[in-house]
Amino acid sequence: MLAAPSLAMLTRPRLALLLILITFLFNAGFYNQATPPFEAPDAYYHFAVIQHINETGSRPPGDNPAEHPWRQMAFHAPLYYYVSALLISPLDTRDFEAKYPRNPHAQVGEPSAEDNQNFVAHVDYDLRDTELAILIVRLFSTLLGLVTLVSIYAIGRLVFPVRPSIALLATFTASIIPQFAYMNSIISNDNLVTALSTLGLAVLFWLINSGVTWKKLLLLSVILALNSLAKASGMALYPVVVVGLSYAGLRDKWSLRRWFTYGAIGLGVWAVIAGWWYWENWTTLDDPFATTAIADATGQRGGDIDFIAELRGLYYSYWGLFGWFNIPAPVTFYYWTAGILLVSLAGVIARRLPSLRPAQKVMIGLLVLHAVLVVGAWWQFNLLVTAGQGRLWFPFIGGAALLIGVGLKAWRGAGIIPLAGLMVGVLAFPVTLIAPAFAPSEPVANWQPSEDMTPVALREPWQSEACLTLWVNPPDETFSDGELTLPVAFEAQCSLTGFWSFFVHVVDLDLQTCQPGDTHSILWQRDTMPGGGDLPLPAIKPGDVYVEEYTVDLSVLLLEPGREYALEFGFYDAGGSFIRMLIEGDTLPAESINIGQCGTDTVSIPLTATQ
Repeated sequence: MLAAPSLAMLTRPRLALLLILITFLFNAGFYNQATPPFEAPDAYYHFAVIQHINETGSRPPGDNPAEHPWRQMAFHAPLYYYVSALLISPLDTRDFEAKYPRNPHAQVGEPSAEDNQNFVAHVDYDLRDTELAILIVRLFSTLLGLVTLVSIYAIGRLVFPVRPSIALLATFTASIIPQFAYMNSIISNDNLVTALSTLGLAVLFWLINSGVTWKKLLLLSVILALNSLAKASGMALYPVVVVGLSYAGLRDKWSLRRWFTYGAIGLGVWAVIAGWWYWENWTTLDDPFATTAIADATGQRGGDIDFIAELRGLYYSYWGLFGWFNIPAPVTFYYWTAGILLVSLAGVIARRLPSLRPAQKVMIGLLVLHAVLVVGAWWQFNLLVTAGQGRLWFPFIGGAALLIGVGLKAWRGAGIIPLAGLMVGVLAFPVTLIAPAFAPSEPVANWQPSEDMTPVALREPWQSEACLTLWVNPPDETFSDGELTLPVAFEAQCSLTGFWSFFVHVVDLDLQTCQPGDTHSILWQRDTMPGGGDLPLPAIKPGDVYVEEYTVDLSVLLLEPGREYALEFGFYDAGGSFIRMLIEGDTLPAESINIGQCGTDTVSIPLTATQ
């Protein structure tokens, strides 16, 4: 067994660890503040499960998951959802879906998207009930991040007990990975399986170092069982534990009775805590891990795997890819992280470590084995669905960070220099990338319409009066090629309740049939909520005015001279009903701007193409 470090040796490292944890709390808080609710992968679906349990006391049904807000999360292991629902149990979250409707134009998984990066439509609400519940679950994720970091430190101290600097460097590295700080500020069950996996490894190494007793094994068994109930991928830790305890048993010459006793404890604890969920899956889905059901609900992949593209996405999202995979970091940041890995690998190769004891070699081997098992399980799932998401590799973040710590330590004081890029990134990205992507437009102060602008009064179908004036500056009716720009201004007279989308279409009037669903007359279209998705109409306060421009590239439309075209626009419910806001009154001039020929819910501007 390895000798325990002295108390004097621990004093300063513990202070350094405390500073790392405090810094991480601040970083996670910044990401929490910069990221609106549900603007992170699957956060909306995760909270839908939590909300359903909070409201009904039971897990959501798995039938027709695509029709429900929880989607494939109905088939995930339930521990994260049960704990989160318990934390928010005093709160009323029934208005969750009404307050946070999906953005039908969201650019999910589109890093090149310049707008509509928001997954839901956001309106400022008071911090109560649903909003408070979201914050509580997010803070729970941050607490899990602290558990992960402390566990990484413990792993480092147990593997290299007389070199606390390696443990500190590994913990610090993990804490400043922007994606780690980001994920531990949002709602995700991956945070729980990462924390319990890392904690389980730390406790396993403690048992290897200090000797196994039934009480210690009971603690480890509970952590393992909880981990397997946090997510099916948590089962990857069991083979690692079996190998590690087998080494300890052979080294300490356990009796046959002791082997059976410890095996019975581990199996019994798993059966009591987590076995019911796997048995339920086996009897209802013919799959104890529910993998196929999750893949079906997510959408099984079609076609061949693009290894380069998917590995690139996996790498990016391990270090820093925000929103719903549509807010990347600068490319230079990813180059820098590759440099960190190269410098660390060079340090590991060049470093001359003193001879390692057998237990140290075993623990290092167990970290490698765990990483292989996690990657292998991920790969099997990735064959079914597109799952190139770096957070799915976070369960072995402790081993990865320890490798970087060992490699950077080889360069002595200079080893901290490569981490400068991570430190800059983790501090800058909430301010420079995330917050601006979701920042709504600002109203124009003291705005006055110009003489050539035409007001269009719009009324929600369930309201008795028009609450929105759309000020339009009609473009020139005659054009040949180039760009056509439509300046518009939105002015609210009273509060709006519908999350309407604004559409701008170039229409061939000769092809327009006015039949519902017939869109073949639309030659070009732009559909979005105002503000590029960040300004839903309920967020506009009465009296405020927002000005925007919509530009049409006419050169790609190949319009024919002599045919009748029109620029049509208005508001519709893209979230499902597709009803439109109504034009109030009959005040539009007949020539420059008028009501569309298919109804009183479209504004139409005639266009004439010339040579």
